[in-house]
Amino acid sequence: MKTIDIEKTIRIEGINDVISLTFHDEFKYLAETGGIRCCGPFKMEGRYTTDTEVKDIKEVFDFDVFASNDKLGDEKFEIQFSDHDYEVLDNEVKFMFHFSIYGLIDEDPSPEDEEVETETVSELNEDNDVDFSMMEELFEANDNVSTSYSFVVIKEGDTYTSIAQRYEVDENELINVNNNKVLTTQSLLVLPIK
Repeated sequence: MKTIDIEKTIRIEGINDVISLTFHDEFKYLAETGGIRCCGPFKMEGRYTTDTEVKDIKEVFDFDVFASNDKLGDEKFEIQFSDHDYEVLDNEVKFMFHFSIYGLIDEDPSPEDEEVETETVSELNEDNDVDFSMMEELFEANDNVSTSYSFVVIKEGDTYTSIAQRYEVDENELINVNNNKVLTTQSLLVLPIK
C-alpha cells in the first residue's frame, strides 16, 4: 500500500474550533490505453464555531491520478480516504488528508518500506483552486513505485532552487522526480523522499 498526504490551509476569520467534518469521494476508475485513471471530486463538509455562531465549511478537491499498467499489481487499483488531522491556528485551519493507494506493485519491499510515513507540505488557501491533475505523474517514474508521496503547492516566484532549500531536499532529485516540468503557480510538485 502506498499513501498520499495532502495538506490544505483554509483562512476562516474568527474561528474557535471545528465541531464536525464529513468526507465523501466520487472517484471513478476509467480503463484507458496503458492503465487506469482515478478521477473525480473529494468533498469535505463540516461546521465550525466562532465567538457568536456556528458556520459551515465546504471544500472540494478534484483528483486525476493515472496508474500505468506496468505499475499495477494483482489487487484492484483504488484510492481511499483513510484519515484526517487538523489544527486551528489564528484565523485559519490547517487540514491534513491521508489517502491510501491500493493495487500498485511493490518492487522488492522490505518490512521497513511497507509503511512509509510522509510529511506533506502543500500550502493552499481558500481563495485558490489547485490543479490536482499533476498527481498522475506519480506513477511515471520507475524509481517511485515503492514509496509514498508528499506534495508542495508552487507559490508565485518559486524556483526549483527555492523549493529545494525551503524543504531541505536535493535540487537535482526534485527536478528529476518532477521530470523538469515548468513550474506554474498553484500547481503541485512532488517532493522526493528524504
